[in-house]
Amino acid sequence: MQKIQFKKTYFLIISDRLVTRLGRLISLGDNAMAITFWPLLIVRPSTKDNAELIRHETIHIRQQIELLVIGAHLLYLVEYCYARYIKKFDKRQAYYYTAIEQEAHRNAMKEDYLKTRKPYAVLYYIRNKKWLARGPQGELIEKEY
Repeated sequence: MQKIQFKKTYFLIISDRLVTRLGRLISLGDNAMAITFWPLLIVRPSTKDNAELIRHETIHIRQQIELLVIGAHLLYLVEYCYARYIKKFDKRQAYYYTAIEQEAHRNAMKEDYLKTRKPYAVLYYIRNKKWLARGPQGELIEKEY
C-alpha cells in the first residue's frame, strides 16, 4: 500500500515495494531505505519517521533542484562510473564516493544544515572526498582517502 503526502518542495511517498524495486534498479539492492527523484521522495514505512534519513533525502531534493535534476543525476553517474570502473571500488563504496552522497551523508545529522547550506554546496564535495561507511549501529564512519 502506498501513502502520498505533499510537503513544501516534494511529494513524500511511503511504499516498501517501490523502494525495493528502485533500489535494485539503481544498484542499492534490497537494503535501500529511501530514494529521491525530484519531486518524489520515496521511503519505507519503517523509516518515514527517521529525521536523519528524511534530512539526507531532503538534501538530495535541494541538490536536484539546484542542478536542474538532470545535472544531479549526470554528476552522480559520472562519479559513480569513475569510482567503480577506474578506481575499482565495489558498488557500495562507489555509491559513497559520489559528491551527491558525500554531502548528504556528511551533513544529514546536522539539524540546521538545510537552513545554513550554501547554494551549490554539493560542488565542494567533488574535490573533498572522504572514505565513508556505516558502522554496526548505523553510525557514519569517515576516514581520509
